[in-house]
Amino acid sequence: DELGYRKIILKSDDEPSIVALQSAAKLEGKIEIIPEESPVGDSQSNGLAENANKIIQGQVRTITDALEGRYGVKMPSNHSAFPWVVRHAAASYSRFAVGTDGKTPIQRLKGKRFVKELAEFGECVSYLRLNSAGENKRESSSRISPNVLLS
Repeated sequence: DELGYRKIILKSDDEPSIVALQSAAKLEGKIEIIPEESPVGDSQSNGLAENANKIIQGQVRTITDALEGRYGVKMPSNHSAFPWVVRHAAASYSRFAVGTDGKTPIQRLKGKRFVKELAEFGECVSYLRLNSAGENKRESSSRISPNVLLS
């Protein structure tokens, strides 16, 4: 419902995790799920999804390598920031990967390109704190705060 869809087609090869997702979604009852099964072990029938998975996995490796290089530490896959790496890799793909039709996934979905500038994942950035506009400008505390970008 958050994405605006009331009905989705969920294509899978009956992996236990997908079956569990289908069951949980049916219990929620907010979205109608139309199951579409592909032959077990036949990754070609899921070609586009399999290809996207490979690309996202490559992006995750690239982002992880960049983080490890920047901070000089290894980042295991059970690190608390790792889900954010995966999320960022998928979002980057949707925003910037240009298909054979000359459009990005976001452009196909929303009808326009993503044109905002982004900092690199894990980069130290400064930001203007929310609701700080009314603070006294003579106070010693700054309305600008440092942080690390995770999405």
